[in-house]
Amino acid sequence: MNTNTKPTLLISMNTKQLACFLLLFLGVSICSHAEDQLLNRLRLFTSQVQAGKMEFTNAEAGYLEISKDCSTLEEKGQVYLAIVNTVGFFKRPRPDKIAEYCEQALKYPQSILGTCRIYSVWGGSLKEQNRGVINGTGKNNTGKISEVRRLITKPWLQCLAIIQTNHVPEKRQSPPSVGGLVINGPKTDVNYQTTYQAAIKRHDEQWNARQRVDFENELVDCRDSVINAMRQLYSLPPEDWEGLKAEALETMHDANAVDALIEKVKQPVTTNH
Repeated sequence: MNTNTKPTLLISMNTKQLACFLLLFLGVSICSHAEDQLLNRLRLFTSQVQAGKMEFTNAEAGYLEISKDCSTLEEKGQVYLAIVNTVGFFKRPRPDKIAEYCEQALKYPQSILGTCRIYSVWGGSLKEQNRGVINGTGKNNTGKISEVRRLITKPWLQCLAIIQTNHVPEKRQSPPSVGGLVINGPKTDVNYQTTYQAAIKRHDEQWNARQRVDFENELVDCRDSVINAMRQLYSLPPEDWEGLKAEALETMHDANAVDALIEKVKQPVTTNH
């Protein structure tokens, strides 16, 4: 709403128009306040989950209680994303339930980073569910490792496909600095408004550049983490590079990107992820 609206506009309204205007204004204000309250509640509860080893069932109940008060799809998506993002903080994780919540979270609007995070955690949860097969300790493992590996890899490839379309650099970049908002000259200067607007524009451009690098760096970290997890998975016998290539082509639709991915997955597992 434009806060610079002249009072004369209200004066020229008839009673019915004025009533509708005030109801609209109050409705927007109340909705905005309610949304802020819900997000603050979500942040507070998430910090409680992260502070101590909470049982998954207790955390799940708390998040679902918050979700009852969501009035938009975006808010619902944030609740499910919060469950996914706190996966490492539970006293006794439930990978089967986390996988379900990953699937649920993707039914709601998510940011690019949020979507990549969900796919990454989803693959990790499937890996945990099939730990017996991967470690060779489960029953009737013969021939199952290739099937399980494909199942786990599917969401990871979705994550990598999204990152690929965003043209993320190969390595993390140093974030550019953002200078202070400096406006030279007194306000009485005839060119002050032009100088002011130029300073604001320059500052905004610096912030946008910084945010873009921060965004890309987070995607780089996510990509590296997923690829390293795939290295661990595909270092197990039997070798199945052709199977991985076929799966990756079906998801990423870029032969060069897939060949580069295969080469990376063939490299030794790194310990900094």
